[in-house]
Amino acid sequence: MSDAPMVIGLDKVAPDAAWRPVSIGWRADGGSWTHLPADRADGVRMTVSAEADSRRLLITLEKDDAAALDFARIELWAGMPHLSLDDASATELRDVRRMIAARDLSLSCFTPEQCVYPINLASEHPGTARRSFDYFRRALHSAASLDCRQLLVTAGWGYADAPASDAWERARDQLGALADEAAREGVTLLLEPLSRTESNLITTSAELARMMAELASPQVAAILDLNAMAAAGETPADYLALFGDALRHVHVCDGTPEGHLAWGDGSLPLAQYVAELEAAGYQGDYSFEFVSQAYWLDPRTPLQSARAAMLPNPGQSSLSHSSQKSRRSRMTSRRLTMMNWCW
Repeated sequence: MSDAPMVIGLDKVAPDAAWRPVSIGWRADGGSWTHLPADRADGVRMTVSAEADSRRLLITLEKDDAAALDFARIELWAGMPHLSLDDASATELRDVRRMIAARDLSLSCFTPEQCVYPINLASEHPGTARRSFDYFRRALHSAASLDCRQLLVTAGWGYADAPASDAWERARDQLGALADEAAREGVTLLLEPLSRTESNLITTSAELARMMAELASPQVAAILDLNAMAAAGETPADYLALFGDALRHVHVCDGTPEGHLAWGDGSLPLAQYVAELEAAGYQGDYSFEFVSQAYWLDPRTPLQSARAAMLPNPGQSSLSHSSQKSRRSRMTSRRLTMMNWCW
């Protein structure tokens, strides 16, 4: 793989100027993206899309820059200000797809906001449940229109003073209907466990396996979030044993055990987790998911640290020498992705 720049975002210094790579972050006055030079990514490609205003996703570069940049894959978090499912028109989605295809980019995963916004597939309120399903259906069709074959979904949650079994059945029925639509679109649903502070339905690998078994759909696969895993007292081995090749995506984030912190800012043994996944032959994507507001003004530093920790370079990586040796040939072809969290 060539020595290629890591592009964290795009912006202009003037309306008629060329797009240039920058790091994501708000200025102290909250008025624009932080103008930081894009860093270099030696031996690995990590990209994230960003938006300079709230009208549409901006992942275009001035054509002279495109040849010099080695973009790869993006996990697109769909929410304001990046790409609002409630506001994006079919024309805007087609424009985004053309921009992606023209620059040899691809989307690893389409991740609509579903934890902050009032979205809950398991809701006992018929209106909320119906609106939530319609929201995910829009996300599904948006993903397909962007030629993205993976959509992240969560089961939602039930009220603490109501039987969790009732909420489970509502979530299963909604997910089943969504899986049927996903089959028609050729999209795989990546079902993600949440932590116990976020849900009372799917918070462990066993609960995820149970839901997938009840759905019995080839359109549903597993995603591993290292924070949720650690909060449940589990390890990658638990997910690998239950899902094997059905484990398609990993959210890399440090924590205590939660927090979705940058690599090294928490107490989780991330290097050990990655080594276990690689040793078991995991072939999916790794996506950095750092959502703390602490990184908004300086996202570059934690991204550099995370990149260095994941690189298969003995002088840079925090992984053991033996795990570096076993994974080097695979990691050079693996695409690290990053969620464009910032709102």
